[in-house]
Amino acid sequence: LACESKLPRIMEVSLHCIQKIIAYGYVRGKVAGEKPFVDVVMETICSCKDEEDKEVQLQIVQAVNTAVTSAVTAVHDTTLLLAVKTCFYIYLVSKNGTIQKTANATLTQMLDVVFARLESPGASSMAQKDAFLVFRSLCKLSMKPLPEPLPADDSIELRSKLLSLQLLYSIIASSGERFRGGEKFVWAIRQYLC
Repeated sequence: LACESKLPRIMEVSLHCIQKIIAYGYVRGKVAGEKPFVDVVMETICSCKDEEDKEVQLQIVQAVNTAVTSAVTAVHDTTLLLAVKTCFYIYLVSKNGTIQKTANATLTQMLDVVFARLESPGASSMAQKDAFLVFRSLCKLSMKPLPEPLPADDSIELRSKLLSLQLLYSIIASSGERFRGGEKFVWAIRQYLC
């Protein structure tokens, strides 16, 4: 309810508390026996993304980063994509340079963790699926055509393309053998980037 209040100070404190609850490993189990509790929590956090207050944006980015990079909390599949899209969105719409840098650094850190899990010994099929979903989404973002005439350097379209390409470069440059030799990833590179 606090996140739905649309009152920046209440949202900020609420998001900070949620981030601490995630950090201490209290977000576990399922809600009503169906949906993982972490998915519900992440949906709540990400639903605040349209708030323009810089402190709220910062808390969203920090909470999402804590959840995705946590060794205790498992953020996977569409919830992982939601987390990445939320940070990406905040990077694009924030007018604050510090928030933009923080969102960019958070995206890089989250992707490093996702792809490190892929390369770890005994990586699960879920780790492979997560890495593929994120990689494919970034590929699709990078392929979006720019409008004619070319937009200004600070346009959302151009910044989106540049950020997605930067993140893809980071993934490819730091990836390991499972990524480089994985059939799905090789197919995605050929399909979307070549």
